Amino acid sequence: MYSKDLRDRLGSVDRVREILFGPQLRTYERQFEQLEGELKLLQQDFQQELVDLETAFEKELESALTHLDGQVQSTQGQVRTSLEELRTAADRASLQLQEVLAKVDETLEQRTQELDRNLLELRAGLQGSVRDLRQELFDALEQHFNTLASFKMNRKDMAELLFQVSMQARGEDLVPKLGAVGQEEDGKAEELAKLLNF
Repeated sequence: MYSKDLRDRLGSVDRVREILFGPQLRTYERQFEQLEGELKLLQQDFQQELVDLETAFEKELESALTHLDGQVQSTQGQVRTSLEELRTAADRASLQLQEVLAKVDETLEQRTQELDRNLLELRAGLQGSVRDLRQELFDALEQHFNTLASFKMNRKDMAELLFQVSMQARGEDLVPKLGAVGQEEDGKAEELAKLLNF
């Protein structure tokens, strides 16, 4: 019994709500349905714009990557060309350096051989000159000794003569008079002094 009264009352409440708020609720429902439709349209437009943007971005990215790939290939080609040119230039420089070094070695070898020949000739010439000078010196000494041996002077005259020579060598103008020596001994002393002075 109680539940039946409750159902009757609730039915009455629904009728009262329909009477009071029915038109407003229907208006709200229509507005909600309209807003929901507009929201779906906006969502569809947004999704389409996202698809369009994604497609455009993919095209631009593909174009940029293609252009970049072309630039990279072009740069790689230029780098390969530059490396080949540098390698060729290095090979030419190496060949030129080898030629120059070969010429320098050849020139040094020729100069060394020429210097060796000149030194040998100079050495032979100097040895010959030394032999000739030595022979001349020995001949002159032998001649002087023979000349000295022909003089016959006593010890006193020889001492006076040597004293006079030593005084002249020191630059002093002190010449002793050899008055006790005869005219013949004076001549011998002068000849001996000349021989000693060469």
